[in-house]
Amino acid sequence: MCSSDLTNAKQNLKSVEEIEDKDLSDVFLKYKTILHEQNSFYLDDLIYCSVRLFIDFPEVLSQYREKYQWCMVDEYQDINFAQYQMIRSFMPEYNSNLCVIGDPNQAIYGFRGADVRFIRRFLEDYPGAAVYRLKKTYRCSDYILKASSEVIESKGFGQGLCKAPQKGVKIKIVENSSEKSEAEFVARTIENMIGGLRFFSIDSKMADGIEDSEIKSLSDFVVLCRINRQIKDLEKAFNDHSIPYKTIGDTPFFRADPVKSIIDMLKLAINPENSLLKDKLIEKKIISYKGLEKFLQFAVLGTGVDTYKPNVENVTLMTLHSAKGLEFKCVFIVGCEDGLLPYSLFKNQKSDPEEERRLLYVGMTRAERFLFLSHAKKRFILGREYHLKRSPFLSNIEKGLIELSKTEHKKRENKENLQMSLF
Repeated sequence: MCSSDLTNAKQNLKSVEEIEDKDLSDVFLKYKTILHEQNSFYLDDLIYCSVRLFIDFPEVLSQYREKYQWCMVDEYQDINFAQYQMIRSFMPEYNSNLCVIGDPNQAIYGFRGADVRFIRRFLEDYPGAAVYRLKKTYRCSDYILKASSEVIESKGFGQGLCKAPQKGVKIKIVENSSEKSEAEFVARTIENMIGGLRFFSIDSKMADGIEDSEIKSLSDFVVLCRINRQIKDLEKAFNDHSIPYKTIGDTPFFRADPVKSIIDMLKLAINPENSLLKDKLIEKKIISYKGLEKFLQFAVLGTGVDTYKPNVENVTLMTLHSAKGLEFKCVFIVGCEDGLLPYSLFKNQKSDPEEERRLLYVGMTRAERFLFLSHAKKRFILGREYHLKRSPFLSNIEKGLIELSKTEHKKRENKENLQMSLF
């Protein structure tokens, strides 16, 4: 049993009495009791408790309906059941004053409880709604737009293909011998497109010294992967090639130590009666009761700067999930293999293939001009060697939109062999 079980119960608006698992029911009751004693809420409690309040006390709901007669919802494709019920509670009529924005092709958070079915049934819930479809994209080229649409097989909200302002260049699909070869390919391609970052890269003809006219900065590049474990090889290749980079993790800096502990300390300073937080910090041996005041004085000097900044001169490394809403002139999506996309390496972590399609679609449509999709014939993950086939999603892309190539990671020659013999 873990916190995800509690989250799932809250997202499905289960009361303590409605939870069939007795152990989970007991934990949920204790959880609610402790939060009540601490006068506290977790983030998902805000929706859960509000909707439960409306269910148990209809007169309260009537008051809030009178107060809030207009509602706007962004990213409607990512709402979960509790959020859906909250919206329906406020806006139950077919002609309610409700405006939503969303794209079912970008529904990629099912693992967090989101359900794409709610946006697909929107017109059933509100048959009087007017629908405005965006017919033109100002980001992607025509090649990228067509290819990404073919990956998801146009399973959207009944919309046709958008129009792009320019035709663009073909998508590159690159086969590599291994994950190291793949990382080396990405690094060398970036060096070549930027015009070379070192005298060695130009002198050795690794880069031609002539930058692509469309690329102005290292910040124009992003490398996207399915899981964080893929990033290590990319970081090594970038270090070998002296390419500045920034890794954007799924966990933001303010949720990781030491910043998280500093924030917890500041919360405790505001609410000294929060015994749960105090015990948590003491258990982590961050503070003692006597050291509280001294630590607070010290903690205010700490800062966190590990956030994405689009104009900084470095390449960005991140997961596909983290990239949603961003855009780059050149996008590399590594690990386009059956097992990573769609993700199915472990039996207990299998994902929804259709959501995985949408995830690749989201990654592809981050690209304005250049798009590289790479895969490897073998890959080490968690100490195990995998031989994965190319992602089946890539087979949906018509041949006229792509260029296929192969690359091999060649070992460097022994330095002794490069020395001229004197005899």
